[in-house]
Amino acid sequence: MSALHTLVVSNAPLKMIQLVYEADPSTMNDDVFLDACRHSTDCDVIDFLKELVVEPSVYSPAKIAKIMVDVLENDRNFDGSGFVALFTIFPEAAYYNELPGQVSGPFHAVFNNNDDIWGSHLGDDVLCDMIRHIPADAKLIEIRSLDRIREAESKTECRSLLAAKLKDLKNLQELEVPIEVGDDLDQNLVKAICDLISYGPLETLRINSSGFEDNIYEESGGDSGGKDQQSGFFLPILDVIAASGLKHFSLPDCFHLVEGYRDQMIEILEWNTSLTGVTIGDVFDFDKTSWKHKKALNDKALIDDYTTMNEYGKGVMRDPKTALRAIVDLLDKVTTSCYRDIVISQSRGRGNRVFCRMNDKDLSTARALNGLLREAPGRWSGQALDEEKNSDKPSSKSPPLCKRKASDALHQSTCLD
Repeated sequence: MSALHTLVVSNAPLKMIQLVYEADPSTMNDDVFLDACRHSTDCDVIDFLKELVVEPSVYSPAKIAKIMVDVLENDRNFDGSGFVALFTIFPEAAYYNELPGQVSGPFHAVFNNNDDIWGSHLGDDVLCDMIRHIPADAKLIEIRSLDRIREAESKTECRSLLAAKLKDLKNLQELEVPIEVGDDLDQNLVKAICDLISYGPLETLRINSSGFEDNIYEESGGDSGGKDQQSGFFLPILDVIAASGLKHFSLPDCFHLVEGYRDQMIEILEWNTSLTGVTIGDVFDFDKTSWKHKKALNDKALIDDYTTMNEYGKGVMRDPKTALRAIVDLLDKVTTSCYRDIVISQSRGRGNRVFCRMNDKDLSTARALNGLLREAPGRWSGQALDEEKNSDKPSSKSPPLCKRKASDALHQSTCLD
């Protein structure tokens, strides 16, 4: 290690470092600057060394991203000078990930990690810049919270930047974004999300919030009036989802009392064929015996049934061009999945009796099978088979009476409408 390098990592004064560098400029190399950032050197030293970085393009993004994460973990770096210096020269490294298109790396650590040390020493201006520099070709972005931004004015700026940035992301496939307050800025964010759903390849949308419900209660004086006023805030997104190819959608837990969103989603899922995963609020802790929670639990079960049907192929069943063989294969796939995990046991007692115990997932799959059959009963029933058989014959004579009775019985036992 050179004398310059030793002085840098030992937090020597800037004047001493300048004198040693001027005595032998050849001792300046990549590791000197990177270690200055990693070891929380004074910002004056980092700024001085930063000017000596001639060709930043030769640095590996993976290496810079690793150092950025190390700096974020360093409790001594209270002013974030090391990270700021690296981010200024290598902004793309903040979003580095081995999987192309995913916005992760240090950006993910700052905006997704709940540990206070991750980015807690970064200024609001740096956090806003990280939003501003999200790569235009990003395919996946996860921002769970903007709580790192402390000042209300900075948070307002950041949310405006986020709404503007979303308009430029033409390749985005998966998005997790926080919406905290129901004001004009969040309405702009909702509009940007609607445009993404309508005109982009977005497949997954997760909306989260840490304070939306509390704000509603404060505005309404603690009653439900504010909740009623905000109950339609996300309806524009639901309206766009109805005619889109979105596959996964979720709203935050704090909306578990807003039944209107579930009601609207159920109406959408009655004919939508693309959504295979929908979560609106968290009902897992609800009391099944409470009448207050009964509707929410029933709505969740119905939403799960519809999305399971979509997952198995409701669109295929509805397509009039789908061959009967394809329908049979689809139903076989569903029944195989349904009964694969059923536990069958025999009791010892009077004779041998077989018991089938189905968990909630098995029951949901069984209900999905029933729903798929209801989509086109005329295409798989006995009557449909008779009509197909008759269409192959030159004459229009009816089949024998015994076969006609058998087909009628099958149709009546399977047609659920």
